[in-house]
Formats: sequence, structure tokens, C-alpha cells
Amino acid sequence: MQQRVQARPVASNEPPEAAAPARAVDVKAGLVGKPFAQQEAALALNSTVDPSKITKNINPSAKEVAHGGSGYGYCVPFVKVHPFETEKVGGKVQPNAHVDVSFQVGLKVPEGKVDVASAQSTGLNPKNYAQAVSDLTPDGAGYAPRTRFYSQALTRRHEYFHVSDYVSAGEGIVQRAIDALGKKDIAPEAMYGELKALQEQIRGDLIEYYAGAGRRTASECREDADVSAYTARPGEARAFGDGRPEYQALADGITARFAGGR
Repeated sequence: MQQRVQARPVASNEPPEAAAPARAVDVKAGLVGKPFAQQEAALALNSTVDPSKITKNINPSAKEVAHGGSGYGYCVPFVKVHPFETEKVGGKVQPNAHVDVSFQVGLKVPEGKVDVASAQSTGLNPKNYAQAVSDLTPDGAGYAPRTRFYSQALTRRHEYFHVSDYVSAGEGIVQRAIDALGKKDIAPEAMYGELKALQEQIRGDLIEYYAGAGRRTASECREDADVSAYTARPGEARAFGDGRPEYQALADGITARFAGGR
């Protein structure tokens, strides 16, 4: 027989439109209260986490926004752990929770640069096509210099490759973090912190998958001072490698158009 203990509400300083779904609690920074600690202390029981009780969703549809910073675009993962009620199972308290992973893509329209949607773009002419070909020809890593000419379509493709890349790896990353939590015997006062730590663990693991071993925060990703360091990030190497044929085809198409007198 299972005894369900309803989670107590936790106050949030987030605006109403950003609030978590009904009965869900965002354990991100800024919240007060420790519902699991209160429940388990009352029952005087430690907790063991059954990984099957922690569900997960990795949303492959990114939210796209305008990007006002440097560069051409970005893709960032967001992780939230929503704890629900707990269950008394076999003399232990089992927390039920849901892990939600989502993504945001930012795209910039660079000031003063010419967007080349295809080799037939009207912004190209016999006087500037050579510069466009140079700007859009990728190097061995797949990186195109884009000093004056760029492709918004290929930038978007690049950022959405990151989303797909995160999603393909995310299932295993999230499950491994949940399984690791399941190996712990957690004291009552520690459960809230453990679920918050799970959230940060998953986000750090996702960033490390993109940026490379030991780099687990967005600030660490901003430390690359040159293009070679940037393109050497594992996630960028995969994304630029995927886009290299598309950039080469665009540059070749421009050359063919003007070299052929069309």
C-alpha cells in the first residue's frame, strides 16, 4: 500500500507567464521553501530514488528569438526539474519528478552584411561575386569567413543542427544523471538540494557535450579568443562539418553563375 503525500506549494519570483505547469515546482534559483525536506522530516525517513519515477522530456522544437549580441547565432539548452508529490513505498519516501529539457535559438541579422540566400540572390553582381565566393567558401573545418557576405539560411541550419545534436545525446545524458541519483540514500533535509543539483548536473553535462571536457558553464564557452578554438569545440566541429557541403555548394553555385556569364 502506498501513502501519497502532497507537495506543499513553493513560492516563485518568476512572472506568471513563466510559471511552471500545475503541481510542478521549478527548483531553479530564486525559490524559497524545501517541500521534500518538510515531508520527509515529518515521516522520519530517508529517501531512495527510483529512476523510473523521474520522467523526462527533451523538446526538439526550439524557441527562436532575435539575437543582439556578437556572432551570427546561438543555441542554448534549458533544464528544469519539476518535483511532484512523494510516495511512501516499502518504508522509504520516493520523490516523483519530471525533467524538462528545452532549447532556445538566437539568430542575428548582421548590420552592413549582405544575405546570400542562394546563388541567384539579387545582391550579387559581376563586381562583388568574387568577394561573396571568398566569404562563403568553407575551410577544412567547415567555417566560412563571411566578412561581408553571409547566409541567414545556413546560419539557421547551423543552429538547428545544434538542437538536433543536443536532442540525440540528451536522452542518454539525462538518464545517466537520473540513474546516478538513484544510487544514493538521501537524508530528508537533502532531497530538495539533490533535485536542484540534478538540474544543474544535466545542464552542465549538456554544455560539456557541446564545449568539451571540463567546460560546464556558458561563461567558460566565451573564453575562446579565436576562430580555431571556437571551431574546435566538439559541438561546433560537428555543426560546421555538417554544414560544410552546403556552404561549398553555395560558393560553387555563385562561381558557376558568373563564370558562365549568367
